[in-house]
Amino acid sequence: KSSQKSVQRYFVGLTRDGRLRKCPTSTDCVSSFPGEAPNKAMAPFVYKPTGTSQAIDRLMSMIRSHAEYDVKEFSDQKNYYVHFVVKDGQREIEDVEVLVLSESSGVAAFRDVARNKSPISPWCVQKGCINGNQVQRSRMSALGQELGWVEMDSARMEDARWTPIFFNSDRVPPE
Repeated sequence: KSSQKSVQRYFVGLTRDGRLRKCPTSTDCVSSFPGEAPNKAMAPFVYKPTGTSQAIDRLMSMIRSHAEYDVKEFSDQKNYYVHFVVKDGQREIEDVEVLVLSESSGVAAFRDVARNKSPISPWCVQKGCINGNQVQRSRMSALGQELGWVEMDSARMEDARWTPIFFNSDRVPPE
């Protein structure tokens, strides 16, 4: 039985202008980067009314409370940047990056990238489900809930209509 080592085939860290990178196309990923493909896009988190220092303290405390999370990089230059890995036993399986922007914005951007691509389920039956990247999408939603942060578009999405593609009984409007 050979041990499978996870190999990172994408860049981690901020770009030269201090932004998170776009999701790589080679693996499962979700990101709050503007312009991501719909199955990779999530809205950034809003951490207000908490201040920036409280938001970053809460984030770091939450990361330390999970044995499967391991901080790889922390920077407090201009904005706060945290890179941590998610481990499954001894294997690192995901890279999560969070960029807590200045207090005036009250926004935290993020990216969660799987080190190895997973098979995609051919259907989706949960409300709000988008095919692909479900592990990362669930992890980031749970992270936001644990921190008390909300997705920026959460109020707008409360009344949104969700229609499953396969078990759809909606009629197609006549032309």
